[in-house]
Amino acid sequence: MACCTVQKALSIIQADFKDKATIDLIVDDTLQPKFGEHFGCYSTLFDHAKHEGNLKGHCFVSLALSLPIIRNNHIKYITLPINCKLYDKSKTKLVIAAEMIEEVMPELRDYQVIVLCDA
Repeated sequence: MACCTVQKALSIIQADFKDKATIDLIVDDTLQPKFGEHFGCYSTLFDHAKHEGNLKGHCFVSLALSLPIIRNNHIKYITLPINCKLYDKSKTKLVIAAEMIEEVMPELRDYQVIVLCDA
């Protein structure tokens, strides 16, 4: 599924710009806060915004693609979500991220790709 999304996304890059295009592949873990006690796969997580560890939530590992396009003779970037997986502690977040990246990299073989990760 993610490969189909990447193929469609790459089609917006102009053919004459393809050889010069640098694509950003963005990996992030995103917290989805939950309220109450009756939902599955949640943990008490560290809330970086509040600097405390009492956020009940789901933790997702997300993958996004940032593509350069030329508009009005300027390079603009369009960022699209590619994949998102729930971190349920069966694998580490790094393993989940690596698997998502490995899935889409064959589609990006003709491009210069920079992988961006948060802290």
